[in-house]
Amino acid sequence: MSNEDLGVKVDIKVPFSVIKETLERIGIVNNETKKIYPSCYIVEEIVEGKVEHKIYHFKELFIKEGKQSSFFDKNDDKDLYRRNTIIYLLQEWGLIKVLSNNVEGILVEKIDVVSHKMKHLYKICHKYLFKNNIKL
Repeated sequence: MSNEDLGVKVDIKVPFSVIKETLERIGIVNNETKKIYPSCYIVEEIVEGKVEHKIYHFKELFIKEGKQSSFFDKNDDKDLYRRNTIIYLLQEWGLIKVLSNNVEGILVEKIDVVSHKMKHLYKICHKYLFKNNIKL
């Protein structure tokens, strides 16, 4: 598997910061502890001198770093479908346009989304932390 197989290339229709903030509010939400665990991240990458945007599930970012990840587990494709569902929602909301062909299958169950006006009540708990020494 190459890094080209990871993430979904998108064209952004709104400022990068809007998509980044929106993704922080989508994922696994624990309403009892008021915590949000974002599932996906948008990344700017320079490819052949041009800025491209890709959306990754956090487990795909682990793979990019050379770490072990269960993202492509053939027995459990929920992470892949969760990523695809989130990307589908962003496109439906007019925030992005999908440019990749690798967005097949979405979850039938609900994806948790905390509204912007309720975000201040929650703590965002990132499962992936970007490091300055990692080139994405």
